[in-house]
Amino acid sequence: MASIYKLDKSWAVRLSYQENGRRQRVNKAGFPTKSAARAWATAQQAEIQKRGTSKLSKQSVSDYFQDWFDTFKKPRVAPATERRYMATKSVINAYFGNRALDSIDYADYQKFINHLSKDHKLGSVKKVHSQFHASIRKALQMGKVPADFTEGAEISGLPGKKPEDKFLELDDMQRMLEYCLNHIKFITDVDRAMYVCALLTGFRYEEVAGLTWDCVNFEKHTLTVNKAWDHVEHKFGPTKNESSMRTIKIDSRLVLMLKEWRQIVNEYMNRKHRQNPHNLVFLARSRGAVSP
Repeated sequence: MASIYKLDKSWAVRLSYQENGRRQRVNKAGFPTKSAARAWATAQQAEIQKRGTSKLSKQSVSDYFQDWFDTFKKPRVAPATERRYMATKSVINAYFGNRALDSIDYADYQKFINHLSKDHKLGSVKKVHSQFHASIRKALQMGKVPADFTEGAEISGLPGKKPEDKFLELDDMQRMLEYCLNHIKFITDVDRAMYVCALLTGFRYEEVAGLTWDCVNFEKHTLTVNKAWDHVEHKFGPTKNESSMRTIKIDSRLVLMLKEWRQIVNEYMNRKHRQNPHNLVFLARSRGAVSP
């Protein structure tokens, strides 16, 4: 934007513009006429636009998103989080295809959000928008796009579950706990054993599935979380964050259940001449962890 103003005996120009995501200013004075000042401002604006356009990215939107993730996110996220980013990339690619990054504008992006909102829940749309928005903010900083086209988008989506559908009430939890405790008899009851552990500890699925027998201390009545099970890669991985590494006290119900469960697992393996290669507490008949 150019501002032309009169000094004592000459004219001056104040020019402001965005470059690499930052506001820049250029001032020049001493023009004999207002027309000369305007001509200079017009020429400068054309040069700035030309310079900015040459830096804009012709890369496809999904390819840019992958590069952004690999550079700024991948070194610091867990595998499960990486899969969420890759799910967002798939959604972007399915809608935009090979569209160049610098060809997307505010209306294009709002149409993309509107398209998602037709068959995705609000929480899912918000997740996609959050990750896409972060990538485009960085693109603006690097001069790859002329503007952050995700800014100010109106987010909508299908209603999610009602709060009462997401959680068990205390009396329902107690009934479920009692049922599971009384119906763990065979190796096929592994899911019930996992439910008991989750209900009495608050552990996440990947923490329960990742428990190994060296994590159980029957003498001190403790369970230790020091890893998590990645059900996609079928291997151990890190916990969600550092604070997830913990040792907790467990009550006598869980201690007794774990002792009985260990006997069920050992008897099954001996009878079938099988091994427990990962030393998993909650071993499925496949000799691996139980799928969520």
